Amino acid sequence: MNNYSETDRDLIEKIFSLKEKESYVEGIEILLDLEKGYKSDKVIKGLLGTFYYEMKDYKNSEKFFKETTKINPHSELSSLGLYVSLFKQDKIYKALKEMLRYISSHKFELYIDISVLML
Repeated sequence: MNNYSETDRDLIEKIFSLKEKESYVEGIEILLDLEKGYKSDKVIKGLLGTFYYEMKDYKNSEKFFKETTKINPHSELSSLGLYVSLFKQDKIYKALKEMLRYISSHKFELYIDISVLML
């Protein structure tokens, strides 16, 4: 897991436990604190996007998934998180633009799965 300190690794493990318990607010507080020390960390930003998404805060999930796709443009999961966050805000054109950005140059599987679920 990246170059985290032992304390930060423990906090990230706690984040996964909080996700299972659906304790999103507490998880976001910890993640935002961690983010201060890891400004370009795709895991922390992706988890922030996920936690905000689970809380139906699609504006913030969009923000963090967008940052994650800038850090790692090859991550289908990050791209899909951004796509769905945009879609949930009725930003259909931007959502489709993100999907096309990803699928035009990558092998994709999750987009197929989510497309079936959204029909």
